[in-house]
Amino acid sequence: MGIIGCGGIGSGIISNLVSYGVKNFILMDPDVVEPSNITRQPLFSLQDLSKQKTEVLRSFIKNRVKNASVETYNKKFELEDDLKYFEDVDILIFAADSSNFKDILSDNITTPENILEKFSYRKNIPLAYCGGYKGFTGRVLPIVIPGVTHSLHCILHDIIQTNENSNFDFVLDLNHNTEITLSTIPETCKVISSIMSFEIIKYLSGILPLSLVNKIIFVEFKNYSLSQSEISLNENHTCLCGLSP
Repeated sequence: MGIIGCGGIGSGIISNLVSYGVKNFILMDPDVVEPSNITRQPLFSLQDLSKQKTEVLRSFIKNRVKNASVETYNKKFELEDDLKYFEDVDILIFAADSSNFKDILSDNITTPENILEKFSYRKNIPLAYCGGYKGFTGRVLPIVIPGVTHSLHCILHDIIQTNENSNFDFVLDLNHNTEITLSTIPETCKVISSIMSFEIIKYLSGILPLSLVNKIIFVEFKNYSLSQSEISLNENHTCLCGLSP
């Protein structure tokens, strides 16, 4: 199990997966625990301040699961060479900050998602793009299985074309007259990590069919709503990943 990003979503997924007995992890994150993390990342405490997140999570996993194996890399993922540690994982989870959709689709910008997609297809490794959150709003990106599901690039291209007047990147819905600065609430993070971790368990165990494929789920916690946008390829759309609609 490879996980890039050990913040709110990444640590939440780890907490859920160890409850199922998952015990083999490879973790990558360059950050240390900071005071702002404590509000929405419950696996970290005041005693962990200034410690590497990966090392704190290594201790958590080993204290929860017998015979756990945890490799840690305290570095930022920037290049495909940084993914060499994950070449033998059953699934790679990208739980770091997600890019804007239009940046992912741009020919002039190389995002982490672009690098991950190339690696995933080259190594035939399933990839879980966790998504992100801001304030009350979150999004859960799909699990991509090379040759089985559509690629993230293909899904985003189709969804944006189909919904040209929609803004899928984060916009805070606040009263413009307020001086309140909205922090991300922990509940939004927990919803995203819970959806993604159960989807990962479904993939690993085969107990249920996957639900989070070829679609994006949007979470609006202020009114507890979930919505989704699903790929709708037809004769008017071209599949970018070569998979039949």
